[in-house]
This record gives sequence, C-alpha cells and structure tokens, in this order.
Amino acid sequence: MKRILLALSFVLLFTLAACAQTTDDSIQTDETYVTLDMNPAVSFIIDEDDNVVLVNALNEDGEMLLFNLDLVGENIETAIDRLIGEAGDLGFIDPDAAETVVEIEVIGRDIALENRVRARFEEALEKAFEDRDMPVQVRDRVYDQAFIQEAQQRGLEAREYRLIQQALMADPELSEEEARNLDTDELVALVREHGQNISEHAQALRESFLTAKQEVFDYYNPQIEDLENQIEAAIEADEPVEDLEAELDALEAEKHAALMDVVDDFTTQAQAIRNEMITEFHQRKEDFKDRFPQ
Repeated sequence: MKRILLALSFVLLFTLAACAQTTDDSIQTDETYVTLDMNPAVSFIIDEDDNVVLVNALNEDGEMLLFNLDLVGENIETAIDRLIGEAGDLGFIDPDAAETVVEIEVIGRDIALENRVRARFEEALEKAFEDRDMPVQVRDRVYDQAFIQEAQQRGLEAREYRLIQQALMADPELSEEEARNLDTDELVALVREHGQNISEHAQALRESFLTAKQEVFDYYNPQIEDLENQIEAAIEADEPVEDLEAELDALEAEKHAALMDVVDDFTTQAQAIRNEMITEFHQRKEDFKDRFPQ
C-alpha cells in the first residue's frame, strides 16, 4: 500500500499544484507567494481575499502531505488547520517533541501586503498547534549559506532567487536574466499559470488512471461476488468448498495483478512528467551559469 501511495503522490504533485480556480490569464496584482517548511515543504499562492488559489509540494514529503488534501478555495486559517491535522496524522509532526519549528516565507507586491499575509499565517499556525496541545516556533525561513551566496552572486536576496527558480520551472521560454527583470506580481503569475497548464495534462492522466482502475473492478468484482455467493451457498448445503475457494483466491490474485499493472503504467507516466521538470530545471541552472560566470 505504501508503494501505491507513493506512486500516486508523484502525479498528485502536479494535480494539486494546478488547482487554481481562476481562468483569467491576466496578472493578479494582489497575489502573494508563501512557502511553509517543516519538512514537508509546500508553497501557496494566496489571492487578495486571503484565500488559497494554488498549493504545491516543494519536496517528496510535501507530495505525500498534499496527497489527500484539496485546499484551493479555503481561507488561510482553514487551509493551515487541515494541513497541520494531516501532517500529524501522517507522522510528520511529533506530538511529544519539545517544539516543532515551522519556517515561512512571504513574497508579495509590497511590504504591507507581505506583513498582513505573514501575520495571518503565523496566527493560523500557532492556533492549529495550540488546538492540538503542541508547542510550535514559527519563524522566517532560514537559508543555508551556499544558497545565500548563490543568490548574492546574482545580486538577489535568497527569497527572490527562490521565487525566480520557481518561475523558471514554470516558463520554458524564460531565461534567468529575463526573470530577474520581472516584478513579484509577474513571477507569481507565472507560477500560477504553470499550475493551470500542468493541470490539463495531470487531470487527463488521472482520469485515464481512474477509468482503467474502474474497468478492472467492473470485470473482476461481479465474478468475485458470484464465487463468494456460491461458497456461502455450498457451506449452507454442507457441500465441499475447496475448489471454489481456490478459484476465488486465483481470481483475487489476478485482479490484484491487473490493478498493479494499471498503477505501474500510471506511475511510469507520472514519473516521466516529474523527471522532465527536474531535468529542465537543472538544465536552466547550467545555462544560466554559462551566461553569468561566477
């Protein structure tokens, strides 16, 4: 079961990351980009009404955390409460720890907007942990020195560089030099639009998986149910059931194998999408190194 969940989580990375509800392609001037890292790490895009328009995993633990959550459309408080509850259920938070450290980072159009959104996230996190009788320390994201130096070599703050990296993954035609000339609203809009574009492919892939899975159920479940009824009738009639039980075991094994074939095919396609994005990201870093020697 763990293998299946991990396999499905790869595609849920893209499906959940793409759940923006707006169809407007124009830049949303009051959208704010927020990252939350307690290993797992996730990012949010928050609209002008402080509601979630996109949520994305930033590492594999984040993918697992978001596997069963749909937070789009929720306000900050509800989204954070559900996120922390799920993190606890999945064992990402130790209820017996002296303290859980949660790092957040907020990038918005201006300082006033950033401060307002940061305050709501901090309050929501503190309340979510307090409601569960768990101590928490909410602090600004701490970058390692290597990342800070890499950003400084480009004349950027670490947080700006991180958002630019997300935008570069979003737009295959964008160079890092061009990204550096975009303002925060434009970078956030690129990340959001990327989520919307990915969702079309991911949703089609997910629907294909669900259809294939249902076909397996539709084929095997009636046969299994019929054999179970035959076994029950044979028991009531005090007749031998060994052959029927052996046939049932074989049929259930065949059904399981068919489901695994569906999952494996789904996983292969999902991993291909993921690998393509990772390859593109690292290639961009190499391209940028060539243009901007360190």
